[in-house]
Amino acid sequence: MFKSKKQKEFEKYKTIVEKSGLFDSRYYLRAYTDVRRASETPIDHFIKVGLKEERKPNEWFDPVWYNEYYEDVTENGAYSFIHYIIYGKKENRHPNNSEYLKFEESVNHLEALFDAQSYLQINEDVKKEVEGKHSLGAFEHFKKVGYKEVFSAQRRLGNEFPFFTLDTYKTVNEDLREVDAGEHFFKYGYKEYIQGLRILGGNYPFEFIESLETLLRDKFDEKSYIEANIDLQKALEEKQIKSGWEHFKKYGINEIREGKRKIHKDIPLMSEHEYVNYNSDIFDALKRGDISSPYEHFLVSGVQEYLDGSRKFPDSYISVYQYYEPTLTDEIKQEINSFQKKPLISIVMPVYNVDPKWLDLAINSIERQWYENWELCIADDASTNQETVDFLKSLNNQKIKITFLT
Repeated sequence: MFKSKKQKEFEKYKTIVEKSGLFDSRYYLRAYTDVRRASETPIDHFIKVGLKEERKPNEWFDPVWYNEYYEDVTENGAYSFIHYIIYGKKENRHPNNSEYLKFEESVNHLEALFDAQSYLQINEDVKKEVEGKHSLGAFEHFKKVGYKEVFSAQRRLGNEFPFFTLDTYKTVNEDLREVDAGEHFFKYGYKEYIQGLRILGGNYPFEFIESLETLLRDKFDEKSYIEANIDLQKALEEKQIKSGWEHFKKYGINEIREGKRKIHKDIPLMSEHEYVNYNSDIFDALKRGDISSPYEHFLVSGVQEYLDGSRKFPDSYISVYQYYEPTLTDEIKQEINSFQKKPLISIVMPVYNVDPKWLDLAINSIERQWYENWELCIADDASTNQETVDFLKSLNNQKIKITFLT
């Protein structure tokens, strides 16, 4: 059946809004009396009428303010709410004036610390805008546009800052899991980072180009690399890799950078971010623009400096525990299958209002056991946390038996 352009547009926008989960039917009904009298559903009315009339789709999104504040939305002729769903939310745009004022209060904490020179040095486009009087200044640019680009890893705050997102900022800092990451960065994170007290996550620029590969090949200590990484010894024995150097080029180069693999038996695990945080001279060199990639400095110079003692490890960083995932080999499988007795092992787990993420980790560790004749008996002691109850009800494993106590 042929669909008109209007019908196609209606279905397109309805799908976008429904998938977002941001439309509040109850609010829309309460807010607009004509919708209560209409014969169509609230969302259908919103798509047909509400979008054009800039009606509020929920309690917190203000389409009129959004259009007025973000001139590019008006210029492009986009519907405010549709733009917010597709672009605005990801770009950390404000949904209403109250949120903007809250943001302004937070970001103003940063003004006294903000290094305008470093911001302009790393962002040539902003520098040209400021010099051409198209922007009031570096901080004003950051406050109006730049912070969104910084928080989505599209712009850097300075040579000494990596590309990072608010998600990575929260991920690498466990104490931020339950707070507003943007507000925390403005009030505390920026200062803590330049003091070497906080990691931002993300990445600094780095390219493993041919000239760097040639330089590192002469410096690379293959024997020590293999000794430092037990899994590589096994991989070589089983002919999964041809050499330590081959592994380093293909996998190790990134794993070392992330702090997941050692480059030398006498050097502990150390990520690129830790290298910057623990070495003020590296931070200063980045800030001056003497180096652009701390990881390249680590590979070319830092490794040797640690080995010859000219660069010192922090006292708390001398000994680092390294965990290696065990491998279920054919020999181990044969040994388990050869057991004359395979008793049922029952694991009892009492639960009360446990965060689902911890339950998931605990259950996952049991499900990954190599011995298969087990059962998990969970007793929920009348949890009042609905997320706990919903998670337990979502489990689908015949080996897991759940009893809900009342």
